[in-house]
Amino acid sequence: MLEIMRVEDRTIDAFDLGWRALAEVSAGSHLALLRELTFLALTEVPDDLARSTLERWTRADPTDVDAEVAYLRRIGAEPRADDPSRQARLDRLTNLLARHPTMREFAKRS
Repeated sequence: MLEIMRVEDRTIDAFDLGWRALAEVSAGSHLALLRELTFLALTEVPDDLARSTLERWTRADPTDVDAEVAYLRRIGAEPRADDPSRQARLDRLTNLLARHPTMREFAKRS
């Protein structure tokens, strides 16, 4: 889960999950979990890898809203010539909000 959240650029959620998990896993697993949390804190997923991973995840699971939003956010941050147009991205986000109305409150805070 930490890797998924890292690729989706959900660092705060990943740290929250990681620290909660640390309290739940056996002492023998602490080192591996702390290593992942350190990796999360010190590295950023390269844009090409994040985009390709998120695109693959959204194709594999069209209901993965977090992956689709993260993918569209990545594109919006640094659009490329071959990316979907701004209007196409807005249409996708509008469609997501229509399918998942509970996202409206989240969208207002973002």
